[in-house]
Amino acid sequence: MIPRPPDPGLSSQWALSQAALNVQPVWDDYRGEGVIVGVIDDGVDHTHPELHDTYRHDLDYDARDHDNDALSSAPDDGHGTAVAGVIAAAANGSGMVGVAPKAQIVGFRIAYDDTADSSIADQFARMGQVDVVNNSWGYTGYFYDDLDSLAFAGQRDGLITAVAQGRDGLGTVVVFAAGNGADEGQNTNYHGLQNSQYVITVGATDKNGAIAWFSTPGANVLVAAPGVEILTTDNVGAAGYVSGNYALASGTSFAAPAVAEVVALMLEANPALGYRDVQEILAYAARNPTANTTGWMVNGARNWNGRGLLVSDTYGFGLVEARAVVRLAETWEIQSTYASQVSVTASRAPDLAIDDHSTVTDPVRIGEDLVIDHVEVRLDLAHSWVGDLRVTLTSPSGTVSTLVYDPGGGGADQQDIRFTLSSVQFWGENGLGTWQLAVTDTTGYDTGRLNSWELSLFGDAVGTDDVFLFTDSWGTVGADPARQIVHDSVSADTLNFAAFTQGVTVSLVPGASNTVLGRTLALSAETVIESLFGGDGNDTLTGNAADNLLYGARGNDTLHGGDGLDTALFLGPLGDYTLKRTGNKVEVIAGAVRGTEGRDVLFDIEQIQFADILFADSSNRAPVAGKASFVGTEDTPLTGRLSASDADGDAVMFVLNGGRQPHNGWVHVDADGRFSYHPDPDFFGEDTFGYYAFDDFGGGSEETVTLTVKGVNDAPVPHNQLLPFLIPAEQAPPPPGGGGGGGVASLWLDGGAGNDVLMGGGAATIF
Repeated sequence: MIPRPPDPGLSSQWALSQAALNVQPVWDDYRGEGVIVGVIDDGVDHTHPELHDTYRHDLDYDARDHDNDALSSAPDDGHGTAVAGVIAAAANGSGMVGVAPKAQIVGFRIAYDDTADSSIADQFARMGQVDVVNNSWGYTGYFYDDLDSLAFAGQRDGLITAVAQGRDGLGTVVVFAAGNGADEGQNTNYHGLQNSQYVITVGATDKNGAIAWFSTPGANVLVAAPGVEILTTDNVGAAGYVSGNYALASGTSFAAPAVAEVVALMLEANPALGYRDVQEILAYAARNPTANTTGWMVNGARNWNGRGLLVSDTYGFGLVEARAVVRLAETWEIQSTYASQVSVTASRAPDLAIDDHSTVTDPVRIGEDLVIDHVEVRLDLAHSWVGDLRVTLTSPSGTVSTLVYDPGGGGADQQDIRFTLSSVQFWGENGLGTWQLAVTDTTGYDTGRLNSWELSLFGDAVGTDDVFLFTDSWGTVGADPARQIVHDSVSADTLNFAAFTQGVTVSLVPGASNTVLGRTLALSAETVIESLFGGDGNDTLTGNAADNLLYGARGNDTLHGGDGLDTALFLGPLGDYTLKRTGNKVEVIAGAVRGTEGRDVLFDIEQIQFADILFADSSNRAPVAGKASFVGTEDTPLTGRLSASDADGDAVMFVLNGGRQPHNGWVHVDADGRFSYHPDPDFFGEDTFGYYAFDDFGGGSEETVTLTVKGVNDAPVPHNQLLPFLIPAEQAPPPPGGGGGGGVASLWLDGGAGNDVLMGGGAATIF
C-alpha cells in the first residue's frame, strides 16, 4: 500500500475523506497520471508551488489578452487558481493535495465582460486538446444562454466537436458547476450550458452530506460533490483572495473540479472509456450520503441494485464516491461514444390555452425503443409571466421529472419560453411508449399558450446483454423485496459488485438464493448469468454450467468455476503475479505492485486472463522453462539469456515473475529471454529471480535463475566528518539572493569549505 501524501493540509481536507469523496483508497493505484485537465476560467497562477510542476505551458491560451499564457494576472483573477488546486495540487509534502495530484493542468483564460461569449467560444474550440475540462462559471438570468440560437452557435459547436473528436473519438469529458442560485429561484434547466447532454452538471454538498443551501437544482444535475469550506490554492502572496498561498472556498465552483478529477482517476484506470461511459459510471456509483430521503425518487430502470436508480433535483444521482467510481471504471466493458449514440424524436403542436390556476397536458408516443441516457424537450410556449409556470415530463414507466419550477421563485417577469430543457432522471429506462408533457399556471393574472413541443431521447440501442450493477447502497435499498430477485434468461449477462467495499458470497447457479450485506439476492430458476465481478473485500464467487468469467478484484478471493469453460480475470500482466497449481486448484498471488489484490484461490478454472495473455489449459503442451545460473562481478550488470523447450514447437515468450524479484538489485527480462541484472552497489553473494515461459496458447511454466556476484577489492575512500549542522531561521544570515517568500520559515545551512554533509531539521509552516 502506497503511503498517504505527507502534505500537512490533508488533515483539513474533509472533502477527501471516507465520508465524502473517499478518494484516498484510490491513490494506492491511481493519481491522475497522464490525464490532462483544462480549466476554463479567469486564469491560473501557474507559479504556485502546488501547480507549476504539472502545468502545461504548451497547451494553455488566454482568450482575454489573446496570448499563449493563461496566467491570472488581473487583481480579481483568483477563481481559476482556486479551482485548479482542487483538481491537482501536488502531493509534495507542503500545503494541501488535489484529488488527482499527478494530473496535468491547462489554463484556458476567458473574460467575464461584454466579450465573454466570444472568448468562451474560442476556448470551447480548444477543449478537444485535453481529456477533461472544468467549467466553474455560468450565465445569469433565465433562458438566456440558448445553444440553439445563433449567438451561442460557437459554444454549441465547440461542445459537439469536443465530445465527438476529443480523445481520438472517445470524447473530451466536460464538467460544469450547477451554479449558486438556489435561493434566487434558479434552475440548471434555465441555462443551455448546464442542461446540455454533453456535460456533467455538479451540485454541492456540505460536511454533513446535506445539499448546500446555494446549490442550484435541476432535472439535469447528474451528481453532487463537496463544495463548502474547501481548502485550495490561492494566487501567490497578496494577489489572491487572502494574503497567502491557500484559502477556504465555497460554491459549486469547487464541487465541479472535484468531479473533474475523479474523472481523471477513472481515465487513468480505464483510458478506453467514452465520455458517455463516464457519465453513466458517475450516476450508477453515486449515493445518498444522508438518511434523509425527501426529494428522492426511484426511476424506471431495472439494473441498479436490482431495480431503478435513486435520483433527486439537488443531488442528481447522489454524492460522488471516488472508490466506487474507479472500481466500476476498471471493470467497464461497454464503450459509449458520440458516434455510437442513438436517438429518437417525436413532436407535437397542440396549440393549448394555459389558463390561470390550470394544467394542460399533451401526450406523444415514441414508437422506437432505446435505453435512455438523456431526454430533451424543445418547448415553444407563449406566456406573459414565466414565473407562474411549472413544466413536467412523465415517462411510460411513470417517472415524473420537473423541467421548469416557478422561475425566479415566481418572480421572473419575462415573457415566453422557447428553449431546450433536459433531464437525466430517466437514465436506464426504455423509451418505447407514451410520454406526457404537463404545463401548470400556478397563479392568477397572466395566461399563455402551449404552441408546440418536441421530445428527443438519447442513449443506446436495446441489446440482450444485460449488466446488473450493485453498490454499497444495496445495504439500504436491498430491503425492498422488488429488488431481491434477478431475472434474465437470454444472452450474456453480468452481475457486477466491483463497487462493493465488503466481501460477497455469490453463486450463479440458476435458482440460487444469496445473502449479500444481510439482504437476500436470488436468481430466478430461468436466469443464467455468465460474468461475475467481485469487489474490494474477500469474495467467494461460484459459477454455473455456462462459460463463466469470474473476477475477484481486490482482497483474498475464492473462485469456483463449475462446469463449462470458465475464465478468471486479472487486470495486471502475468508478470505481476505468482501462480501455484495443485490439481484443480490454482493460487494466484499478487506481487507488491498489485498488493491490494491479495491471494486468490481458483477451482475448476480453465483459463486465466491477464492483461497481456490468456493463460489456458488445453491439449497444448506447455513449454518447460530451463533452470539456469549465471556468474558476474560486483558493481557490474550481468546479462544472459533464458531458455525453454516446447514439445509442440510453439514460439516461447519469457516474462519476469513479479512476485519473485531479486532481493539485492533489479532485473529486466525481454520477451525473447534476454535479461539484464543490475546488482545493488557493493553487493556480492547470491541472488535469485523467477520467470515464466509460455506459448501462444497460454500454456506456461516457471523457473528460478540463480545469480552469483563475485566481490572485488575496492580501494579505500577518504570521507570528511559527518556533522549535523542546524541553525534556527531567526539566527541565520540571509541566503544569497534574498530569502524565501509565502510566509514559510526555512533553515539556512552553510557547510563552509570542504566536502560536508549538512542535515536540516524542523518542519515548514504553511499557514
